[in-house]
Order: sequence, then structure tokens, then C-alpha cells
Amino acid sequence: MSVSRIILNSKAQYARAYLHTERDENDLTYFLIYNLKSIHKALDDLRKYIKRKSAEKQNALTLLRNTSFNDRQILLIQEMIQDRKIYFTVRKVQTKFRVSNQTARTDLSGLVEKEILIERRSGNKTQYLPAIDFLNKIEK
Repeated sequence: MSVSRIILNSKAQYARAYLHTERDENDLTYFLIYNLKSIHKALDDLRKYIKRKSAEKQNALTLLRNTSFNDRQILLIQEMIQDRKIYFTVRKVQTKFRVSNQTARTDLSGLVEKEILIERRSGNKTQYLPAIDFLNKIEK
């Protein structure tokens, strides 16, 4: 919730509240009312943002349900949408979904085949990273 952004965008109102406070024997009521209005506006903006993000997430899930991805792959893609810097390992997927090593490998390999993930060797482990244009691949 960015109150500072609201204050930055309403400098004149901030200045008026400050001046009214100064002129009225340092009565902070003006300043408090201004700050409460700013907080209320920031809260409204936050609610709109959450609603928009929830709708985006729901749309992504709806789109993914009509694909050949299994439920685990859909959840992995959902995580990638939320955090583009995330990476997976076979062990992470195995632990997260409580599946066998082979099932985790199959899920990740399927996403690599569809160019949603790319494989990268790091020491003796393989990391699976989101492809740069994975969202475009999903939409197709």
C-alpha cells in the first residue's frame, strides 16, 4: 500500500493541510484528515490492484485448464507467472508435490519440450528456469 505515492501526487493538498495547521495554532486536525484521506485512497488502490491480479490469475488458470498440462505443471506455471526469477529442480518438485523422482522429471521434461522451461546445468544438478517467452508459448 503506497501512501507516499498518493501524497506525492497531491502536493498542493499536502501543503494546504500544513498551512491550515500552522495558521490554526498548530491544530493537527487538518493534517490528520489529509493523511487519513491519503491512506483511504491508497487502500482503495490496493483493493483494485488485488482484484485485478486475482482476475489475471483466474484467467491464467482458465486458459491452462484447456491445455494438455497436468495439475502439477499448471501449478508450476502459476508460480512462474507470479515470480519470473523462480527456478525448479527435480528434488524441489518431488518434495513440493510428494511425487516420485521419475514423475517430477516427467513433469519438468514435459515443460521443457513445450518450451515453457529451459534446462541449465549448475554443478551436478539441473535447474529448470522459465523460458524468456514462456507466456507466449502458453497462449499458443
